[in-house]
Amino acid sequence: MATALDVFELLYTQGTTCSPQEVLHLLHKPAAEYSCLYQTLLRLQTENLIQKTPAGFQVILSARSELLYRLIRFCLANDLKYNDLLERNVASFIRKAWVLKQFSAADFALNPRTLTRYVNLLDQSGFLIILSRKPLLALLLRHSFLHKVCEYFGRALPRAPFLTREELWPRLQRELRFFHRLRKKNERKYAALTENYQLRFIQHSLNLEGNPITLPQTVKLLQQQIVPAMMSLEAMEEVRNYQRAMEAMLKDVTGGKPLTLQSILNYHYLALRHKPEIAGQIRNVSVFIKNNPGFKISTPERIQEKVEVLLQRYNAFIARKKHSLREVFHFAAQFHNEFQHIHPFIDGNSRTTRLITFHLLRSVGLPIIDIPLGLLEEYLSSTKGALKRNDQRLKKVLELAIFYNVRLFTEQLK
Repeated sequence: MATALDVFELLYTQGTTCSPQEVLHLLHKPAAEYSCLYQTLLRLQTENLIQKTPAGFQVILSARSELLYRLIRFCLANDLKYNDLLERNVASFIRKAWVLKQFSAADFALNPRTLTRYVNLLDQSGFLIILSRKPLLALLLRHSFLHKVCEYFGRALPRAPFLTREELWPRLQRELRFFHRLRKKNERKYAALTENYQLRFIQHSLNLEGNPITLPQTVKLLQQQIVPAMMSLEAMEEVRNYQRAMEAMLKDVTGGKPLTLQSILNYHYLALRHKPEIAGQIRNVSVFIKNNPGFKISTPERIQEKVEVLLQRYNAFIARKKHSLREVFHFAAQFHNEFQHIHPFIDGNSRTTRLITFHLLRSVGLPIIDIPLGLLEEYLSSTKGALKRNDQRLKKVLELAIFYNVRLFTEQLK
């Protein structure tokens, strides 16, 4: 049965007046559902989202209806359940959880099953990190989508404290020890999960670079070879090529191969094969970051020298064999930001930076395969979106991303 949000999204997308019969047909629903559909249309009318005209129903264009449509489209693009997320009670839960650094069941006067539903919904959507299931302890990630959900329901979110690195650290260490024990028992399943979860990272990573392909389309394209309708050839090739680059990176990590200039150039070549004139080539022209022209980038003349120095530091780091967890995150944040500020390529620098940072982290046993949706904005703000370089901020993002990935794997490996 079509929901009110299904009907609203259809009418907004159509952009014209539709009769109830036309809505029924466009939603591929049987005639037996006409009465329920008509009641849904009337309910949307009472909410001032649509209006009835002699020719049928049409959306009322307003700030509120536009916000709702953008929220639904965001959900569709990221394979999120908008009928579950865009609910007044969920917005109330988000608002309460937002002002808490971390929350437990005791913080909500909710039926346990309802609380579990909300927590699982936000966890599966990538907006929440579960620190512990028994007893429940979780933290909500800061993302503009959650702001807008609450805004739609008239529940503005205030500024709120966030869990500090020191508060997260003991739990992260415990979870990593648990993960390593489980992984040793089932390496084959860990490899299969890595292959499965990498599709989300491919879509998340390229979406940050402006690729319009959605998560469902990415899965269909890469797993089933189903080509998305109305999608440019370049956008699809970008996705296929990034998968090739990521698989090469994962193969190198599995084979114990360290990063070299040649392997980095190879990842870039594979990721940018749809642009053969620049793929795998160090730039010899000046470039700048779109939307952040103040981002400091190396001049072409200094790229070779700076990359060599960075790789020397990398080789010295991995030669030590044993590192504390704090040292790993400290170096990873510096390594990521330094490579991005060197910006050795004309295009594809950020996606290559993420690949080599993942190589570094996975090679020392940290199971990162994705940056959750709820962390992407903070990640962008701490890297190429930053007005000023801040390794400490990126370090915290990486720690949260690792915690999220560890929980992702351990719950499947248990």
